[in-house]
Amino acid sequence: MVLMKGSPDPSTSYPTTILAGLSFDDCVSQCFSNDLCVASYGNNKSVCYLYLMGDISKIKTDNTSDDKIGMKMQKTCTTCPLTVSDLLEGVDNSFDANVTSSYQILTKETPGYYRINYSNL
Repeated sequence: MVLMKGSPDPSTSYPTTILAGLSFDDCVSQCFSNDLCVASYGNNKSVCYLYLMGDISKIKTDNTSDDKIGMKMQKTCTTCPLTVSDLLEGVDNSFDANVTSSYQILTKETPGYYRINYSNL
């Protein structure tokens, strides 16, 4: 999981699960243990939002916010990237699902946002 400050864009993202009373760390763990979860989102209100494949399309990045998002990544790095964008950009994350087979996070299209591009079988 890659953790960063930001939030799902509410006009393009709809959580599958909302859990009250969870810390952000527990929220990230919930997503990590769910094979189809791609992102977890939390804020200082102890509410956890889980997004499955296709439920989240755009992430607003904001380094000044208390909002945090965790993105599931299937990448092993041999060196530490300098920025989150360098870590996320264009990595193919494959999943064994009925409709969606993989997704990529595109960080360079719109300043202040990351876009998630899903690929179908």
